[in-house]
Amino acid sequence: MYYSTNKMFTIRVPYLFILSILSLNISIWCRECSSSDFSYHYTECDSRGQRWLYAVPKSHFLAGQCSNVPQPREGLNCSFSCPTGNFLDMETQQCRVCPAGTYSLGNGVRYEQFTEMPTGFSVENYPDESDKPVEIMENGESTGGEEAATTRAPAFCSNQIGWVVQNDELRYTPTPCISKLSISLNLIKDGYIEFYYKMPKNSRSLVAIIQVKNAQCQNYGDSRSMFLQAAHLLATPSRSTNAFEDVAVGEDGFRARRIHIRAGQNLLTWTVASNSRELTTLADIIHVPKIDIFGLAFTPSCTSCPSGTYSHSGANKCDSCPSGTFSGKGSPRCEQCSEYEYSGPRASKCQRRPNCKSSDYYSIRSNICQNGSQSVSYEKIKPAVCVEPGLSQAKKKTERCSACNAGMSRDKTTGKCEYCDSTAEYSDDGLVCKKCPEKSVPEAGYFFTRWDVLPAEVSTTCEYISPDEGGQQCDVAPAWIPFDDRIESAQTWATGVALELSVKVSPGFFNPLRMGGLTARPSLDNPMGYISIDIEMVCADQTCQLYFVQERINASLQNHFDVIAALNGTQPRRIFRYPIVENSPTQFVVAFMRSGSALERDALTDRAIIYSFNVSNIGDPASKKTEGGAAICVRCPNWDEKTKECRPCDVGHFWNDKDSKCIKCPPGTALNLTSSRIGLTSCTKCGDNLGSEDGSSCSFSGRFQLPSPDDSSQAMKFDLTPLKNRTFTAEGIKVYAREGNSYYHTFNVSLFGEAIRCQDSFDTLNSGRSVASDQSQDMSSHSDDVVFCRSAAIPASIMGNVTSSSSDVFSKVLHVSTTVLSRKLVAVTQNRTFGPFHLSNEQLEYDSTLTSSTRPIDLHFFFEPSQASTRLSNCPHGTIGVVTARCDPKAIKSPLARLSRKCPDGTCDGCVYHVIVESSYACPICHPEDFEEIRGECVDNVQQIHYIPSKHCVLSGAQNRLKEETCSNISKNVKLMLLVAALAIVCLGTTVVIFYQRNKSLEYRYMRIIEGKEPDNVHSCGLASEDEDEEDEVAGTRVFFGKKKNNYVVSVSKDPKAKAKSNARNKEEVAEFLSDRPDDG
Repeated sequence: MYYSTNKMFTIRVPYLFILSILSLNISIWCRECSSSDFSYHYTECDSRGQRWLYAVPKSHFLAGQCSNVPQPREGLNCSFSCPTGNFLDMETQQCRVCPAGTYSLGNGVRYEQFTEMPTGFSVENYPDESDKPVEIMENGESTGGEEAATTRAPAFCSNQIGWVVQNDELRYTPTPCISKLSISLNLIKDGYIEFYYKMPKNSRSLVAIIQVKNAQCQNYGDSRSMFLQAAHLLATPSRSTNAFEDVAVGEDGFRARRIHIRAGQNLLTWTVASNSRELTTLADIIHVPKIDIFGLAFTPSCTSCPSGTYSHSGANKCDSCPSGTFSGKGSPRCEQCSEYEYSGPRASKCQRRPNCKSSDYYSIRSNICQNGSQSVSYEKIKPAVCVEPGLSQAKKKTERCSACNAGMSRDKTTGKCEYCDSTAEYSDDGLVCKKCPEKSVPEAGYFFTRWDVLPAEVSTTCEYISPDEGGQQCDVAPAWIPFDDRIESAQTWATGVALELSVKVSPGFFNPLRMGGLTARPSLDNPMGYISIDIEMVCADQTCQLYFVQERINASLQNHFDVIAALNGTQPRRIFRYPIVENSPTQFVVAFMRSGSALERDALTDRAIIYSFNVSNIGDPASKKTEGGAAICVRCPNWDEKTKECRPCDVGHFWNDKDSKCIKCPPGTALNLTSSRIGLTSCTKCGDNLGSEDGSSCSFSGRFQLPSPDDSSQAMKFDLTPLKNRTFTAEGIKVYAREGNSYYHTFNVSLFGEAIRCQDSFDTLNSGRSVASDQSQDMSSHSDDVVFCRSAAIPASIMGNVTSSSSDVFSKVLHVSTTVLSRKLVAVTQNRTFGPFHLSNEQLEYDSTLTSSTRPIDLHFFFEPSQASTRLSNCPHGTIGVVTARCDPKAIKSPLARLSRKCPDGTCDGCVYHVIVESSYACPICHPEDFEEIRGECVDNVQQIHYIPSKHCVLSGAQNRLKEETCSNISKNVKLMLLVAALAIVCLGTTVVIFYQRNKSLEYRYMRIIEGKEPDNVHSCGLASEDEDEEDEVAGTRVFFGKKKNNYVVSVSKDPKAKAKSNARNKEEVAEFLSDRPDDG
């Protein structure tokens, strides 16, 4: 028993030990965790929009150790979201205010201060095959374009260009490839995405398309180009609001584009391609510093403010720190830089101030001249960054006054430069105003050639290239610095800035000597005036950029401008001259961006230099009064002695001093408006095969002659008048072939100089109308004298619910990024060379096996090249438009306009834009020996006659290809045989009748002789045998038959020799014979 008791004891002791150990372990493993040890999450939303909230330990070491894990509980509705400036406390499911240094969008998320592509963002670059030659297959189909996009090596398109993260923002940098940015969006309710962006000034060189697809990869909303403004964005039929909203933000060119997105999974793509690679420069960058996405469920935490910004509590955005301050990430305030440091706006740190140099100062001259001298002082260029005391105080001096600008003189009382009387005076030296010579008038305007002080009409400013949401204006002052004989861009320490110089022409333009007077429409041949600028650029690399822009000063035409010049890289000194074709008030702006400014790493030594800036014929067209000053006086072409007024000659007329009257320019010439318009030398000859009817401009009649290529004496005659009053449209090869919308280039051209429609527009099939975007920023495409232009055509579609149970897709074609190629036809010739431009065999599709005799007959229409001021470095002679009218005798019905198969995008080199028009009207008219006549069979007494040209020629209107004549079913040969047979029958019948009558008469007489008796005195008509041969040779023997006393007698007369011997005897016998004949009565 003891043993057993001990045994039982020994068995119980281990159990108690184990239980104690287990209880100890449980107390260690299962403990109460704090709320900070858990993170809270929502389950997926169900069909009713409900969900559960559950807690999960933050650390893996706490798994299974917390005894107080919260139980899942009902969560907030999926559509719930906090207001802006608040975040959702997941534990309490209550909205809390964001602390200072942070911000919240409520139900949205903001992407800024980019360091890498955010999650859900992706970029794809692929080749643009629009310039790849099109190969014709045996079945007649073409290759290239869409299918050829995969044939080029992927390494051709680098991922270092296109859409990239650069300088803390998302950017599109120029690339020859197509770059597509894709953003994946999953919204729990309808929301929107908003881009804060800035397009380059030369945005017409780019085509940008935004496209939204749902989870089924179906497009919805409007596909729109970034160049179109909100005024003409059509809504879907089922919605009253636009899918796109675009508004200006600030004054630095930044805009906010809001795109509405539906709930669910969506994919937004922003595709950009170079519409005109020859006009695209390295500075043509799209800046996207911020992207907001709304429509998310909630914001579980506030976002810290980026470096260089700050915020107060409950903020929905962060404000930028001003210049001279800085801040780190999540800062509630900006800190001041020390005395020896400086910073720009939105700075994350301060930089040490550099020592001053002479370029950090600029001179300020007084505009008042007293006693022939003026004071000169020096100040630092703002923002004042450098440190070196004393220079601005020590460099104060007086200098001798310089002369005023041309057209001005210095007032002796005030010492200021004043304009001369614009109606009668001029000043070519800027010292003294002089009267114009007799019969001449001053040419008023602004003629700035001396830059000791800034003229009153000139102002300078700057703007940041990168955004500044704090609203701080660029404080570089002055942005341009006068240096007596020139004005230069400031060498400021500020980075990422564009330095601008503006010349404001408030009155407008008035030219009293303009051809045709006030009623004549301004054009390039007859402009209101001219602007010229003498400029030079010194740059570190090709990324520096200069734009020369003409802006309209009109409330209804805000932000409308023409890009007169777009230059990049170092440029030698040269003069650009540009005609002014509008009389409205205008402002001319020169904007210069230094190398590296897009990355805020400006080359401080880069500068643009302007030596002269001249604008002619300034005045108020309403009051017919000139303003400004005149540098020269223009001789009046038509002076009225009575009124002492100058009147312009009629259109196309010049003044003849000898006859003292206006005379029209001879045929084939036009008046040169840049000349004095006095004398016959003012008329210039028109281009090849062009003529002039009114003497003011050269035009193409359509009828002309060219020498024959085979050196024959006959010239080739052409008649292209059927092609008059037509606009030819040629379409290029499509790109964007991988997915989504494609785009292609369209060319519109008129061969006879008629104005064509050349605007940014889009057509809608559902409304049956065309809407033009009058908000386009480049007004050059809206002129009414354009004859050759190019635009990017984007086939788009919108899907809208017409009824609750059905949906229709309405097709559209958007025409954007319109570029004017020419406004004037200058020559029609078979010569392939025009000035510095040449049409290559590749452009004309000439095979190397073709000889000059086997090549098609081509007529080349050369249009006026682009203004020299618009050229870039890759096209030193500018750009030109050419149309080749190709002879195709088979193209009888309608001409075919197309692009070269070797250059399917319309240009091979970016400088020559080439369109081919195939038509029978481009063939020479046939000469009589050039065609063959073929007659058809006679059917129903009608015969068709075909004229087949034997060469590349066509028949004129008088020589129709097909004629009809009346005919007979019996051929000519049959008719001839019948006629011969008829004649033979008639002749045979006549012969038979004649012989029959003679035989009958002889028979009758013979019978009478047989029945009658011998006459008394009868000579035998028989011949002796020996005399037979002799008598047979006797000619003219005559036999007479008669009747005497009821008896027949016969008389024989021999040859004349015999008659002569017995003439008397014969006469007696004849007389006796006749006297014995019975009377007929």
